Amino acid sequence: MIRRHGTSLRLALMAADAASALALFVLVSIVRFGADHWRSAWLQIGVDPLPLAAAYAAIWTAILWLLGLYRLRTRWSWRSDVLDVARATILAAIVIFSALFWLKLPDVSRIFLVALFAAQGSVTLAARLALRVAFRWIRSRGSNARFVLIVGAGPEAEGFANRIEAHRELGLRVVGHVAVPAGAAASQAAADPTPASSSPPTASSPPTASSPPT
Repeated sequence: MIRRHGTSLRLALMAADAASALALFVLVSIVRFGADHWRSAWLQIGVDPLPLAAAYAAIWTAILWLLGLYRLRTRWSWRSDVLDVARATILAAIVIFSALFWLKLPDVSRIFLVALFAAQGSVTLAARLALRVAFRWIRSRGSNARFVLIVGAGPEAEGFANRIEAHRELGLRVVGHVAVPAGAAASQAAADPTPASSSPPTASSPPTASSPPT
């Protein structure tokens, strides 16, 4: 179900992030400058707050997209979400402070900006963790599963399979391992020996996973 509507879900997440950024800009402005004076406070420094809020929302959503936070299957644990949201918050702060310097707007309240970045990071992280819990619940019921065939049967392959099984929120299910029998490998090596001038193959290679179509 989620795979079938993956593009729609990503667009919905982008719209939700943009809406939260816009709402937080206005909310933090009200808290910082007062409900009756927040618009006039921005107008006094020469900017209209609503287009500025829209620009901030666009920047925040673009940064999340550039850092891959709309790829729903790329994170093993909630710690990855924390690190990625923190990275996005720091990058947004760098971009916005640089833009304010370039646009010669030194009068923008630094207290406002710090409060905005802290609130934005917290809201985005809470949304990502809630989404992870929702996906985990859906996939724990057998929905939206992908079946994985592990190439290899050694300790590395077993460790990779165990790691997948430990993160059921990814929606991946290991169905088995594929390994070349030792006799067949020896016969193949005898039939096609490696030239002496070539470098020997590596002792082991990391296991790979293939996902057959469902």
